[in-house]
This record gives sequence, C-alpha cells and structure tokens, in this order.
Amino acid sequence: MLRFRIHDRTLSEDASLGALGHGLGGDDRAVRGQCARNAASLQFQPERGTEAALACMAPVGEMGRMLVQTCILPSRELEYDFYLEVARHRIKQFITKTEDWQMWDPTRAGDAIERWERARGLFRRASVEREPVLAEQAARDAVAHGMDAGEALALGHAEIFLKRRYRTHAASSALLGVVIDPTTAPPVGLVASAARAFDVLAIRVPWRALARGKDRKGTSLYDFTALDQWVAFATKEKKSIVLGPIADLRKDALPDDVAALAQDVERLREACWNFACVLAERYQKVNIFWNVACGVGSNLLCEMHAEQMSEFVRKMAFALRTFRRDARTMVEIDHPFHERTSNRLGAVNPTALLERFASDGVPVNAVGLRFDFVPERLAMRDLLMISSELDRYLGRQLPVFVSAFGTPSEGDVSQCGSWRGAVSASTQA
Repeated sequence: MLRFRIHDRTLSEDASLGALGHGLGGDDRAVRGQCARNAASLQFQPERGTEAALACMAPVGEMGRMLVQTCILPSRELEYDFYLEVARHRIKQFITKTEDWQMWDPTRAGDAIERWERARGLFRRASVEREPVLAEQAARDAVAHGMDAGEALALGHAEIFLKRRYRTHAASSALLGVVIDPTTAPPVGLVASAARAFDVLAIRVPWRALARGKDRKGTSLYDFTALDQWVAFATKEKKSIVLGPIADLRKDALPDDVAALAQDVERLREACWNFACVLAERYQKVNIFWNVACGVGSNLLCEMHAEQMSEFVRKMAFALRTFRRDARTMVEIDHPFHERTSNRLGAVNPTALLERFASDGVPVNAVGLRFDFVPERLAMRDLLMISSELDRYLGRQLPVFVSAFGTPSEGDVSQCGSWRGAVSASTQA
C-alpha cells in the first residue's frame, strides 16, 4: 500500500484534498485499486502489483485546486510526504516534456526554464528541511512554481507550432468551433451573433430532451423543432456542422426507455441504430460531420467488452451511410484521462480503444476529445498535463481534435477544482 502524509492541519482539513483519487501505472495509464483518506494521510492500494502513482485533487496555492500526481512509487510501511512527491513529479515532467519538445534552448522556452529553476530550488529546500510543516510548505510552493513553469512551456511550444504551421498556409476554414445545446436558446439575436464568430458549430443532439414517447404502434416520437432551427441556421451561414453525439452513453443522456436497455447490449444497439436512421434520413441533404457516439469504452451506462464496443460504433456509422454514402463520422472520448472509469468492469483505456477501432476497421474518420471540466466527468488540470495527454493521441491512424474545452456556465462545478482562481468568465476566456 502507498501511504502519503499531510503535515499541515489546515491542508488536511481541506475537503477537496484526495478527492477523485486513483492510481496510475506506466505511461500514466489508470490502474485499478482502492483510494482512501484518513485525518492526515492518503492511501492507495493497487489491485495488482506493489508499485503505482497516486493522482488526486489538491490545493496548489495561487494555481488553484486541481488534479496532481506523484511519480510511480513502491509500496512501503513508511509514509511518503505527499507534496514532496508531487513536486518531484512536477520537476520530472518538465524535464520530460522539454526533451520531447526540444525546448531546452532559452530562445524557444522563454522564461519557462527560469521558472522551473525556482521550482527546483524550492524542491531542494523541501528535501533538506527537517521541520515537516516548513518542508511541506516549500514542497507545495515548488508544485505551484512547477505548474506555472509547465504552463509557460506548453504555451511556448504551442506558439512555435502555430507559427510553423501557418507560415506558408492559411488557417483552415474549420479551425475554431463552439458547442451548442439547441434546447437552450434559438439562433436569434446575440446567440446568433456569437455563433457566427466561429467556423464550426458542434450542435449537440440531446436525445432525452427530443424524445416525446411513443405512438400506439410503438414508434418513437420526437420534437426536432429546436434542432431543425440550428441546422438550418448553420446551413444558411455556411458553417461546418458537427452533429451529435447520437448515442450518448453517459448518465441521464438517454431517454428512460432506452436507458432501461443498458443491460441488454443488443437491444440498446438496436435502439441507437433506429435513432441514427431517423436523424440520417431527416438531414440527408445536409453536409454533416456526424458524432456517432460518446462514452463508448467508459462502461458507465452498460458493460461492453472491446469487441462489442467496436461493433456498436461500426453499426452506428453504417446506419448513417445507409442514407448518405459519403457521410463522415467521428467518435467522441469523454474521459480522455480515464480516471473516472479505471475501476469500471470492462472499461477500456481510450488510447487502447482507438487502437482496437483501427485494427477492427471501424469506419470512423476522426476522434474528438472532450476536455469539459464538469462534475462526474473530468477533474481540472493545468495546461502542461492537458498538452501531455494530447501528445498521447497524436500520430495515430485517426485524426484527433478537441471537441469540447472549458467549464459549463451553469451548475456547481466546484467539485471539478479550479484553475488560477474560481471559475468565472475571465478564467474561461
């Protein structure tokens, strides 16, 4: 078992400390195990083996409250100092990404290396300080400075590649988009003006909100008024349209009668097929990039094995191409870090799932990654962790893009953490 000590009583009483805890193994892949918190310590017992890293929420000074992690450590009876191990990982991660991105040159890294040196100095101080509370404070400061340095490095790397990419070629006409819930507001007034500012309109298909029960013959009924308005608006404005996910296999996304089929994968797939056919027939004259499914692989709604996951997405794609042979399709990953699903029976790591799709010949044209920081889905991360995770998905057979990023403007999002202060319009921007 891994045990981590918290010395500062104020920190140990913070309710967010240790939340969303899970284990990580090689290549930062989530591993199964049990995470627990006592009065002044955190524990993680891996299901297999004796080595793992702990990842969990923690307050990090001015950087906010977000998910942090340790290096992979061996189990032992003696407790580790939590913030010291998190700081160690931060120092290591900066070195790793600097080498990966070839950013040791100060002309490329800017002041990121100088900030990292400050973090390393604080880490050294924490390592030799004999007073536990003072050592923990220095380690915590090292984590905050390490995060700040990492974000500066990530931004510098992104700037270099943006300049390189667009030095000779203009930006794509489908570079930036906005996610739209058609049931929230119609495309008029300020809403329409805001939508016109983007190249892509990713219009969600809220199946649960569209459903209107069934008629006497058992045929499902829908109210597509709101969806029709947004599709018509996007077509008129000549915007690229991403429509979906059609099958959103997450909590409270499906109509009750469809969600009730969760234990019968064949019947669930048939219901999703029928809904896909309804949409494909309705919008077959519109050039749409179809988001066929979201949540496949997480097993939050139903338990599928890898072969069933491939077959589910394949059937959905075929349903759309029945009505339009050139229909383009994508699948959306809602848990790119896999931390929420690591203990779910049969859940598949997202990168492993994409490898499975490629080997099985699943007919999808792209993969979308959702970085929407909402409760029950994704914990807040800093920019370097997000950039590092994106690197894992690049270079695969399928094109990858970010299909959602940010924090919802409604609801309680405090459980997800915070980035450089509480969630607000300014931090979102």
